[in-house]
Amino acid sequence: MRWHEIFGIAFAILFSAWATEARAQTSYGIGRLATAAEIAGWNIDIGRDGSNLPKGSGSVSHEREVFAQQCASCHGDKGEGGLGDRLVGGQDTIGTPKPIRTVGSYWPYAPTLFDYIRRAMPQNAPQSLSEEDVYAVSAYILNLNGLVGANATLDAKSLAAVKMPNRDRFLGDARPDVKSERIVMSEFRAVARDLLKRRAELAGRACVNPREENSMGPSMATDRFANSMSSALRHPGVIALIVAALTIAAMLIVDHGPWNRAKTQPAHVAMYHTTGEAAHAAGAKVLPTQPKSPVEPERPGPKTSPTVNPVTP
Repeated sequence: MRWHEIFGIAFAILFSAWATEARAQTSYGIGRLATAAEIAGWNIDIGRDGSNLPKGSGSVSHEREVFAQQCASCHGDKGEGGLGDRLVGGQDTIGTPKPIRTVGSYWPYAPTLFDYIRRAMPQNAPQSLSEEDVYAVSAYILNLNGLVGANATLDAKSLAAVKMPNRDRFLGDARPDVKSERIVMSEFRAVARDLLKRRAELAGRACVNPREENSMGPSMATDRFANSMSSALRHPGVIALIVAALTIAAMLIVDHGPWNRAKTQPAHVAMYHTTGEAAHAAGAKVLPTQPKSPVEPERPGPKTSPTVNPVTP
């Protein structure tokens, strides 16, 4: 096989790999970018400090009507419970053998009450209440628990200012092998930075200080090298180069292997037309072979069949 054919095949393999990688990094023409309105429809989570609370307000008096229509069938007329959970009462029972967990006794932050009501209530039609209705429902439940007045009107600022009775009674896990919630939250950013740095190192994109590299020890340095090699070997371009090299090597072996060499004969044999002549020249006795007689073909036409039970005269 000619060299230009070998390089042509290798080029075709590399081009195919490049095209595959480029296609993988581009879109397939499926779907579209989400609009700002569509993103806003999902971006409705409320922080415990009241962040992302929407505009609007709701009063306790307005909520009595909404609560009776949307909530009382499950939670009772006064939030005493029924098919749904109890919403009112239970203060000072959390530390007892039979705690009663309600919004007034257990809920830690008032803004997350708004978040839950807007996401999940009413159960048969979640997210069907308006922002004003959710503010009003939150105000009414807080009023039933004695946390806001009967004439209160809540909005983003006033709802975030409500302090729930059980806010400071959530404690971290006291076990020595488990970090408390406060420690985890205080170290969240540091942990996130360490994770991102580790991810960059595994991808072979981290820039490490030589002192840090030396302090890591031989085992971690070996792991870094192994991870870098693993990432490189998974790259489509590297895979294409390996395939092309193996293909060229296989073609060279096939074309120039020992089984593909021209058969040669000794000079004293190549001078004669037949092996018999070469044997005579070498002084050997050669016995002629008798030609085989050709098989006579059968004559065309119908074949005669032997007579069965011939009749004698």
